Amino acid sequence: MEDIDYKEQDRKAILDYLAGKGEVIVAGLLDESGANRLRVYGLIFELRDAGLVEITNSSELGTPLSVKMVE
Repeated sequence: MEDIDYKEQDRKAILDYLAGKGEVIVAGLLDESGANRLRVYGLIFELRDAGLVEITNSSELGTPLSVKMVE
């Protein structure tokens, strides 16, 4: 039986959702990307650390509110 990498599927779903868009509200990303809601924030931070995504707005506690692809 082949192992399915759900985290990688969610990572791809987020990147596909962000592709071709400017700044995106994270609430919309959660609702419309198809990625598992429990993995989205962790993946946003990983994508930021990899230089693929920029967090453009955060809450007082550091929760990303909007993001965009790095050009």
